Amino acid sequence: MDGVEKLRKEFKYWKYSPYFYQKRNYYESEWKDSYRILVDSFMLSSSTFENALSKSLWKMKLSPVGDAVPCSFKDLENMTLKFSRSQCLIHTMYGRLFADHEGNVAIKTWDFFVPQFPCYADHPNRFCVCLICWISFFSSSVNIYFFPNLAGKFNLQNELEILTREDRHPCLMKLKGFCFQHILALVYDEMPTQVLSTKLHSGNQFGWNARMRVATQLASLFAWFHERRYAFGTVRPKDIMIDNDFNIKVFDFGFLTPVTNEDNWGPLPYHAIREPPEARYGIQNLKADVYIFGILLVELIGNSYIGIEKKMAIHHWILKELQGGKRSIVNESILQDNDELANGITDLAVKCLNEDPNERPNMMEVSTNLSNLVGVT
Repeated sequence: MDGVEKLRKEFKYWKYSPYFYQKRNYYESEWKDSYRILVDSFMLSSSTFENALSKSLWKMKLSPVGDAVPCSFKDLENMTLKFSRSQCLIHTMYGRLFADHEGNVAIKTWDFFVPQFPCYADHPNRFCVCLICWISFFSSSVNIYFFPNLAGKFNLQNELEILTREDRHPCLMKLKGFCFQHILALVYDEMPTQVLSTKLHSGNQFGWNARMRVATQLASLFAWFHERRYAFGTVRPKDIMIDNDFNIKVFDFGFLTPVTNEDNWGPLPYHAIREPPEARYGIQNLKADVYIFGILLVELIGNSYIGIEKKMAIHHWILKELQGGKRSIVNESILQDNDELANGITDLAVKCLNEDPNERPNMMEVSTNLSNLVGVT
């Protein structure tokens, strides 16, 4: 049996409980003092799972997936000095990114700290499983009435297989290893030195040409996913590695959802950040990604929205900025004396952030238009 299929079979049986019920998930939790009343039952469950898994899942042998080789929990402890805080580079959406103490690789974990959160159930899916999941709240009369095709099931795709594809996009991290023993983790064959969120505040060191290089790479990545019929999901500037030549690598994003075609809607099992307006109905499709890209584009060209209007939806903020005949939201300190380009980029961002998903362009159109505007071939 293929290694990934073997792992899927075990995850389908055990679900996420073996990863949650581990003693270190209590001891490392920042909320452990609030859950002392549960410690005895939690530790008992942890011991039960450890005994049950010591001869099964934890001991299972897998073959490499592409160029990624299985790593033991002990291997990762050695790399990260037992997951020391000093080796933690950043907190990701669902875990942490650690530096190898020798400075050669980075390790991303999916964390299961006490207390339990709904997203924990999807961590195995994000790691390597493509399961059919049933969503009970989609039987609500409101969603069935407006979106009758949602009453059913959805698939979650996984990072392990996406990052080991032969046609992996150059803006995705290269995978060197993976671990499923006691922890879910990926080992990247690259070490982030700086992230986009830091660059956005670096002033003249991150000028217009560099920002547009990042924007066109991001648009190309979103379009790559859409060509392969995956909804990409949330990505933030802090999830994007950037090198000195302004080449990017994305190391964290929301869950990947296969879609049949551009107009297919898929359910969002719970709310996340950077959501388009339609997320209030608990749904997403490829046009939701266009909205998410629009947010990234505004952050690259404007700077003004970051940290200022947190309580205002970004499309409302743009409308507010463009009131009174103003045609551009491009920060003048970034791009000077080129009103035509500033207006064109603003117009593209506004289209991406349209409240009506059907009125947004698709990502291939966005990628092509952006490249034409900034002169990238």
